[in-house]
Amino acid sequence: MTQHDSTGARAGDKLKGRVAFVTGGTRGIGAAICRSLASQGATLAAGYAGNDEAARRFRDGFAATYGTPVSIHTGNVGDPYDCRRTIDEVIAMHGRLDILVNNAGITIDKTVLKLSDDDWFKVLNVNTGQVWGVNGGLDM
Repeated sequence: MTQHDSTGARAGDKLKGRVAFVTGGTRGIGAAICRSLASQGATLAAGYAGNDEAARRFRDGFAATYGTPVSIHTGNVGDPYDCRRTIDEVIAMHGRLDILVNNAGITIDKTVLKLSDDDWFKVLNVNTGQVWGVNGGLDM
């Protein structure tokens, strides 16, 4: 996998001209995916659930470190209508969407026997529902 070196230098242009949207892209695994895509020349959009301050810090730090901007988009991947709204927002901002990474996910720190029905369906909606909701927003 092509990656940035410690200075943030780009490692290639394999994805130059491509627009990528990473759900849950402002932290953890999603942020690492954004770094990898940027290292290959992709234009980035990162989704996040609602911590606006942390998302802005990610955006600003990413641009400073990697020399490439990243747009940030808040949305609820557990809601198919909000997924479609976010996809439309990314396309309106960037003119296209070539790469979609359904990365966002949650866990509720309880044993299965202690999960309420609401807990169970929240985890399912976020972790698996986004595939339907986000992909459903694409005109294939």
